[in-house]
Amino acid sequence: MTKNPMTLKKGCLAVEALRILQEYKIDEIPIVDEKGRAIGLVDVQDLLKAGLV
Repeated sequence: MTKNPMTLKKGCLAVEALRILQEYKIDEIPIVDEKGRAIGLVDVQDLLKAGLV
């Protein structure tokens, strides 16, 4: 498990998720709430299904 994973805050745009996935060469990124608690996960497959990749 990664000690300090890259995360996105709730409400970020999908294009921001795509930028981070590409920049850090990762396949998924956790979504966190305002307190930093994990509330979801965006996977590159999610972006493919949405037609963003």
